[in-house]
Amino acid sequence: MRNVFVKFFDILFPPSPDACLVRILTQEDMKRNYSLHRINDVVTLSHFQNSSIRALIHEAKFHGSMRAYSFLSMLLDIYLLENIQKYDAVIPIPLSKVRMRERGYNQVYEVILQNKYARDIGIEHRVLTRIRHTQSQTSLDKEQRQKNLIDAFSVTLPEAITGKHILLIDDVVTTGTTLRTAKAELLRYSPKAITCLALAH
Repeated sequence: MRNVFVKFFDILFPPSPDACLVRILTQEDMKRNYSLHRINDVVTLSHFQNSSIRALIHEAKFHGSMRAYSFLSMLLDIYLLENIQKYDAVIPIPLSKVRMRERGYNQVYEVILQNKYARDIGIEHRVLTRIRHTQSQTSLDKEQRQKNLIDAFSVTLPEAITGKHILLIDDVVTTGTTLRTAKAELLRYSPKAITCLALAH
Protein backbone atom coordinates (compact mmCIF):
# COMPACT_ATOMS: atom_id res chain seq x y z
CA MET A 1 0.00 0.00 0.00
CA ARG A 2 2.81 2.38 0.88
CA ASN A 3 4.51 1.79 -2.50
CA VAL A 4 1.24 2.62 -4.29
CA PHE A 5 0.97 5.86 -2.32
CA VAL A 6 4.61 6.77 -3.06
CA LYS A 7 4.12 6.14 -6.79
CA PHE A 8 0.93 8.23 -6.81
CA PHE A 9 2.66 11.04 -4.91
CA ASP A 10 5.62 10.91 -7.34
CA ILE A 11 3.23 11.37 -10.27
CA LEU A 12 1.75 14.49 -8.65
CA PHE A 13 5.09 15.83 -7.41
CA PRO A 14 7.95 14.30 -9.39
CA PRO A 15 11.04 13.90 -7.17
CA SER A 16 14.33 15.48 -8.19
CA PRO A 17 17.15 13.29 -9.50
CA ASP A 18 18.98 13.88 -6.20
CA ALA A 19 15.98 12.70 -4.17
CA CYS A 20 15.64 9.59 -6.35
CA LEU A 21 19.30 8.74 -5.85
CA VAL A 22 19.12 9.23 -2.07
CA ARG A 23 16.15 6.83 -1.92
CA ILE A 24 18.12 3.89 -3.27
CA LEU A 25 21.36 4.34 -1.29
CA THR A 26 22.38 1.65 1.18
CA GLN A 27 24.74 1.45 4.13
CA GLU A 28 27.15 -0.52 1.95
CA ASP A 29 27.17 2.35 -0.54
CA MET A 30 28.29 4.70 2.21
CA LYS A 31 31.12 2.38 3.23
CA ARG A 32 32.30 2.34 -0.38
CA ASN A 33 32.01 6.13 -0.64
CA TYR A 34 34.04 6.77 2.50
CA SER A 35 37.45 8.09 1.45
CA LEU A 36 39.57 9.68 4.16
CA HIS A 37 41.84 12.50 3.01
CA ARG A 38 43.67 15.42 4.56
CA ILE A 39 43.62 18.63 2.55
CA ASN A 40 46.04 21.03 4.21
CA ASP A 41 44.66 21.20 7.75
CA VAL A 42 41.21 19.72 7.03
CA VAL A 43 40.20 16.06 7.32
CA THR A 44 37.66 15.08 4.64
CA LEU A 45 35.55 11.93 4.51
CA SER A 46 34.30 11.72 0.91
CA HIS A 47 34.31 13.32 -2.54
CA PHE A 48 31.67 15.88 -3.50
CA GLN A 49 32.19 14.90 -7.15
CA ASN A 50 30.67 11.50 -6.30
CA SER A 51 27.05 11.67 -7.47
CA SER A 52 25.71 9.91 -4.36
CA ILE A 53 27.55 12.21 -1.95
CA ARG A 54 26.55 15.29 -3.93
CA ALA A 55 22.90 14.19 -3.87
CA LEU A 56 23.05 13.63 -0.11
CA ILE A 57 24.63 17.04 0.51
CA HIS A 58 22.04 18.78 -1.66
CA GLU A 59 19.10 16.95 -0.07
CA ALA A 60 20.42 17.69 3.42
CA LYS A 61 21.22 21.33 2.73
CA PHE A 62 18.28 22.43 0.61
CA HIS A 63 15.48 20.02 1.56
CA GLY A 64 16.16 19.02 5.17
CA SER A 65 16.03 15.32 4.27
CA MET A 66 16.19 13.08 7.34
CA ARG A 67 17.34 10.22 5.14
CA ALA A 68 20.21 12.36 3.85
CA TYR A 69 21.16 13.34 7.41
CA SER A 70 21.22 9.70 8.42
CA PHE A 71 23.35 8.55 5.50
CA LEU A 72 25.84 11.40 5.84
CA SER A 73 26.09 10.54 9.52
CA MET A 74 27.30 7.07 8.48
CA LEU A 75 30.47 8.69 7.10
CA LEU A 76 31.03 10.23 10.50
CA ASP A 77 30.38 6.84 12.12
CA ILE A 78 33.28 5.29 10.25
CA TYR A 79 35.66 8.11 11.18
CA LEU A 80 34.67 8.41 14.83
CA LEU A 81 34.76 4.66 15.41
CA GLU A 82 38.54 4.93 15.09
CA ASN A 83 39.00 8.41 16.57
CA ILE A 84 36.37 8.96 19.27
CA GLN A 85 38.92 8.92 22.10
CA LYS A 86 40.67 12.00 20.71
CA TYR A 87 37.82 14.46 21.12
CA ASP A 88 36.13 16.28 23.99
CA ALA A 89 33.52 18.27 22.06
CA VAL A 90 31.95 18.37 18.60
CA ILE A 91 31.04 21.77 17.15
CA PRO A 92 29.15 22.29 13.87
CA ILE A 93 29.82 25.33 11.71
CA PRO A 94 26.87 27.62 12.54
CA LEU A 95 24.54 29.45 10.19
CA SER A 96 23.69 33.13 10.52
CA LYS A 97 20.31 34.07 11.99
CA VAL A 98 19.19 35.17 8.54
CA ARG A 99 20.09 31.82 6.98
CA MET A 100 18.48 29.90 9.85
CA ARG A 101 15.24 31.83 9.36
CA GLU A 102 15.32 31.14 5.62
CA ARG A 103 16.15 27.45 5.92
CA GLY A 104 14.79 26.52 9.32
CA TYR A 105 17.67 24.20 10.18
CA ASN A 106 21.45 23.84 10.14
CA GLN A 107 22.15 20.75 8.04
CA VAL A 108 25.59 20.20 9.61
CA TYR A 109 24.12 20.16 13.11
CA GLU A 110 21.32 17.84 11.97
CA VAL A 111 23.82 15.35 10.53
CA ILE A 112 25.89 15.42 13.71
CA LEU A 113 22.76 15.00 15.83
CA GLN A 114 22.07 11.69 14.07
CA ASN A 115 25.46 10.37 15.17
CA LYS A 116 25.70 8.31 18.36
CA TYR A 117 29.46 8.78 18.70
CA ALA A 118 29.15 12.56 18.36
CA ARG A 119 26.42 12.60 21.00
CA ASP A 120 28.63 10.49 23.30
CA ILE A 121 31.48 12.97 22.88
CA GLY A 122 29.19 15.95 23.39
CA ILE A 123 27.72 18.27 20.74
CA GLU A 124 28.33 21.92 21.62
CA HIS A 125 26.16 23.65 19.00
CA ARG A 126 25.69 26.89 20.95
CA VAL A 127 29.38 27.54 21.64
CA LEU A 128 30.18 29.05 18.24
CA THR A 129 27.79 31.52 16.63
CA ARG A 130 27.71 33.34 13.32
CA ILE A 131 27.20 36.96 14.28
CA ARG A 132 27.29 38.41 10.77
CA HIS A 133 25.29 37.25 7.78
CA THR A 134 27.66 36.56 4.89
CA GLN A 135 27.30 35.99 1.18
CA SER A 136 27.40 32.35 0.06
CA GLN A 137 31.02 31.30 -0.39
CA THR A 138 30.24 29.20 -3.46
CA SER A 139 30.54 31.98 -6.05
CA LEU A 140 33.53 33.77 -4.49
CA ASP A 141 37.24 33.47 -5.23
CA LYS A 142 39.79 32.79 -2.50
CA GLU A 143 40.45 36.45 -1.62
CA GLN A 144 36.73 37.29 -1.61
CA ARG A 145 36.01 34.29 0.63
CA GLN A 146 38.49 35.54 3.21
CA LYS A 147 37.06 39.08 3.20
CA ASN A 148 33.52 37.73 3.31
CA LEU A 149 34.13 35.97 6.65
CA ILE A 150 35.93 38.73 8.54
CA ASP A 151 34.38 39.00 12.03
CA ALA A 152 31.71 36.46 11.09
CA PHE A 153 32.10 34.15 14.11
CA SER A 154 31.96 34.59 17.87
CA VAL A 155 32.39 32.26 20.86
CA THR A 156 29.61 32.50 23.43
CA LEU A 157 30.75 29.81 25.91
CA PRO A 158 34.56 29.89 26.22
CA GLU A 159 34.49 27.48 29.16
CA ALA A 160 33.08 24.79 26.88
CA ILE A 161 36.23 24.74 24.74
CA THR A 162 39.14 25.78 26.99
CA GLY A 163 41.57 22.89 27.39
CA LYS A 164 39.54 20.57 25.14
CA HIS A 165 40.23 18.86 21.83
CA ILE A 166 37.51 20.20 19.53
CA LEU A 167 36.16 18.49 16.41
CA LEU A 168 34.90 21.32 14.18
CA ILE A 169 32.66 20.08 11.37
CA ASP A 170 31.34 21.51 8.09
CA ASP A 171 29.53 19.74 5.25
CA VAL A 172 31.68 20.66 2.23
CA VAL A 173 35.14 22.20 2.04
CA THR A 174 36.48 23.96 -1.05
CA THR A 175 39.26 26.30 0.00
CA GLY A 176 38.79 25.71 3.74
CA THR A 177 38.27 29.41 4.49
CA THR A 178 35.14 28.92 6.58
CA LEU A 179 36.68 26.24 8.78
CA ARG A 180 39.94 28.13 9.19
CA THR A 181 38.15 31.36 10.13
CA ALA A 182 35.98 29.58 12.70
CA LYS A 183 39.04 27.74 14.03
CA ALA A 184 40.91 31.03 14.48
CA GLU A 185 38.05 32.36 16.61
CA LEU A 186 37.99 29.21 18.75
CA LEU A 187 41.77 29.33 19.23
CA ARG A 188 41.41 32.62 21.11
CA TYR A 189 39.99 30.64 24.03
CA SER A 190 42.82 28.14 24.49
CA PRO A 191 41.45 24.77 23.41
CA LYS A 192 43.85 21.85 23.70
CA ALA A 193 43.57 21.25 19.95
CA ILE A 194 41.15 21.71 17.06
CA THR A 195 40.57 19.22 14.26
CA CYS A 196 38.72 20.62 11.23
CA LEU A 197 36.60 18.05 9.40
CA ALA A 198 34.37 18.20 6.31
CA LEU A 199 31.98 15.49 5.19
CA ALA A 200 33.06 16.07 1.58
CA HIS A 201 35.53 17.99 -0.54
